[in-house]
Amino acid sequence: MAERAGVPPRRCLFVDDTAGHLAAARDLGMRVHHHRGADGLRAVLDGHGLR
Repeated sequence: MAERAGVPPRRCLFVDDTAGHLAAARDLGMRVHHHRGADGLRAVLDGHGLR
Protein backbone atom coordinates (compact mmCIF):
# COMPACT_ATOMS: atom_id res chain seq x y z
CA MET A 1 0.00 0.00 0.00
CA ALA A 2 2.63 2.51 1.04
CA GLU A 3 4.74 1.64 -1.99
CA ARG A 4 1.85 2.42 -4.31
CA ALA A 5 1.40 5.79 -2.64
CA GLY A 6 5.13 6.48 -2.81
CA VAL A 7 5.52 7.08 0.94
CA PRO A 8 7.36 5.20 3.68
CA PRO A 9 5.12 2.91 5.79
CA ARG A 10 5.83 4.92 8.96
CA ARG A 11 3.93 7.83 7.35
CA CYS A 12 0.80 5.73 6.84
CA LEU A 13 -2.14 5.42 9.19
CA PHE A 14 -3.99 2.14 8.64
CA VAL A 15 -7.58 2.13 9.93
CA ASP A 16 -9.53 -1.11 10.26
CA ASP A 17 -11.78 -2.98 12.65
CA THR A 18 -10.05 -6.37 12.35
CA ALA A 19 -7.19 -7.21 14.71
CA GLY A 20 -5.39 -9.40 12.18
CA HIS A 21 -5.36 -6.67 9.55
CA LEU A 22 -4.02 -4.19 12.08
CA ALA A 23 -1.26 -6.58 13.15
CA ALA A 24 -0.17 -7.07 9.53
CA ALA A 25 -0.06 -3.31 8.90
CA ARG A 26 1.85 -2.75 12.16
CA ASP A 27 4.36 -5.44 11.12
CA LEU A 28 4.93 -3.46 7.91
CA GLY A 29 5.78 -0.37 9.98
CA MET A 30 2.48 1.51 9.66
CA ARG A 31 0.69 3.34 12.44
CA VAL A 32 -2.65 1.67 13.08
CA HIS A 33 -6.02 2.57 14.56
CA HIS A 34 -8.58 -0.02 15.65
CA HIS A 35 -11.77 1.56 14.32
CA ARG A 36 -14.72 1.25 16.69
CA GLY A 37 -16.58 4.42 15.83
CA ALA A 38 -16.40 7.90 14.36
CA ASP A 39 -15.43 9.64 17.61
CA GLY A 40 -12.30 7.51 18.05
CA LEU A 41 -11.30 8.01 14.44
CA ARG A 42 -11.75 11.78 14.72
CA ALA A 43 -9.53 11.82 17.80
CA VAL A 44 -6.71 9.88 16.14
CA LEU A 45 -6.89 12.02 12.98
CA ASP A 46 -6.80 15.22 15.02
CA GLY A 47 -3.87 13.86 17.05
CA HIS A 48 -1.87 13.22 13.89
CA GLY A 49 -2.86 16.49 12.23
CA LEU A 50 -4.64 14.59 9.47
CA ARG A 51 -7.98 16.33 9.59
